[in-house]
Amino acid sequence: MFKFILTFLLITYLFLPENGCNMKPAPQSYSLIQDSYEEERVKFGTLAVPEDHENPGGKTIEIAWAVISAKDASVQKHPLIFLTGGPGGETLPIVPFFMDLPLAEDRDLILFDQRGIGRSSALPDFGEGLLEILAADLTPEQEKEEFNRLLQLYREKAREQGVDLHHYNTFQNAQDVGMLMEHLGYGRYNIMGGSYGSRLARVIMDKFPEFIETAVLDSPNPFENDFITSRIKSYAQSLQLIFNQCKVDISCNSEYPNLEKEYFEGIETLHDDPLKIDLEDFNFYVNPQDAIYILRYQLYRGDALSGAPALIRALYSRNKDHVRQNIETALPMIADGNYSMFLSAERFEHYDSSIDKEMLDQLYRELDLFPAPIALFTSLYLAAGSWHHHSVDPSKKIFNQSGIPTLIFVNKYDPVTPPENGRIMMEHLNRGYLFILDEGGHGEGNLECKIEVIRNFFDYPNSPPDPGCLNIADR
Repeated sequence: MFKFILTFLLITYLFLPENGCNMKPAPQSYSLIQDSYEEERVKFGTLAVPEDHENPGGKTIEIAWAVISAKDASVQKHPLIFLTGGPGGETLPIVPFFMDLPLAEDRDLILFDQRGIGRSSALPDFGEGLLEILAADLTPEQEKEEFNRLLQLYREKAREQGVDLHHYNTFQNAQDVGMLMEHLGYGRYNIMGGSYGSRLARVIMDKFPEFIETAVLDSPNPFENDFITSRIKSYAQSLQLIFNQCKVDISCNSEYPNLEKEYFEGIETLHDDPLKIDLEDFNFYVNPQDAIYILRYQLYRGDALSGAPALIRALYSRNKDHVRQNIETALPMIADGNYSMFLSAERFEHYDSSIDKEMLDQLYRELDLFPAPIALFTSLYLAAGSWHHHSVDPSKKIFNQSGIPTLIFVNKYDPVTPPENGRIMMEHLNRGYLFILDEGGHGEGNLECKIEVIRNFFDYPNSPPDPGCLNIADR
C-alpha cells in the first residue's frame, strides 16, 4: 500500500495520455468524494483564488483541498503539503490511501488538486483523445496533424468556457499554495514534491520562505529550455545505462548477449509490419515510435533493469502477450491527469519556438539510440506553439539562493529526471542534501526506506540527514 502511494506521488509525469476507450472510470464529483468520508480525521474545503494573481480583482477559480489529521492528535508537528507531479496529476482521489501513511502518524497531511486539475476548476482535457492517436498506426507526420486537430478542438472548448490557458502554470500554482497556506493557518509547513511537484516546491520556497520549514524534492524537475530535448536526452541516457549494466551483469548478459542489436532490429521490423495488439476494448498498433514510447515508460518502473531488456526481447521476437502486458500495465496510469494543464504549463515554461522538426531529427541522429522518434511527445511539441502564445520571462526561471533545509532524491537510471537534475537543484541551496540512488525507475526504489529517511529529516532538519537504508550510487 505505502509503495503505491509514494509511487503515485513521486513519479515524474505521473500520468500518461488519457485513454479514450472507456478504460477510465467516471470521475466522482467533489461532493461525492467529500460525502463518502465520515472519518473525523478528514476535512475538505475549497478556496477561491484569482485565475491571474497579477489581477486579483478579476476572474476567480476554486482550489479543492483536504486535510488528514495526524493519528496522534496530541502531537503538534508542522504539517506536510504534498505536491503531485505532471503537471496535471490529481491528488484528491487517493485521499483514502493517505490515512495510514506513516507520515500521518504524527503530523497533519494536506492534499489538494492543483489549478486546472480534477476538482480545482479543471481544464477541458484533450487527453481524452490521446490514446486514440497513440493506438492508431500513424506516421509521425500523420500524428502531428492529428495533434493539430485535437489541440484546435480543445482550445476552442477552453475559449468557450472563458479559460485563459496561459494562466495555468507553475508560478500561478505557487501563488495558490501561498494563499492555501495562509488560509489553513498552520504558520509553518513541510512541503514534498515529486517530479513536476519538485519544480513547484522550489518556486514556493522562493516566493514564501516564511511559511516553509523543510522541503523534500524527489525526482527533481528544474526549469529547462524546452520539454522535448530533455526527454529525448534523458531517455537515451537511461537506455544506455541499462545496456551498459546488462553487459557487466552476468545473468543479464547471459540471457541478452545481443541486447542492443535486438533493440534496433526489433523496432526496425515494425516499420513495415506493426504489431497489432488486441486489447479488451480496442486494437493497439505498435509501430516504431510507439515501441520507443512504451519502452520509455517501462524505464519509469522500479524493475527497469530487468523489465527493459525483457520488453526489448519481446519486441524483437514479436511476443504479443508480453507487449500486451506492458501496455495494459500502463493503462491505469493513462487514466490519471490532465494533459491540457500539462501543455499549458509546459508551453509557458518549457517551449522554444526555434525548435523545428529538422532540429529534432538531427538530435535523434546524434544520440544514435533512436530508430524512430518518441511517439506523442515529439508531435505534441511541434504542435504546441499554437496552444497559447505566452512564455515566461527567462529571468523568472532562475531560483533564488535558499537556506531552507532541502532533501533531494534522484535515481541513477531515471529516464526523465536524471541525476544531473539533482545537481542543478542543489546549485542555489545553502542547506541542500542530494542522494543519488542506485535504483531504476522514476521515483521508484525502496520507498519504505525513503519514508523513514524523510520522517527523520522532518524531525531533525538542522542536522545532515542519515541515508540509513538508502541504496546510494554516489555520495
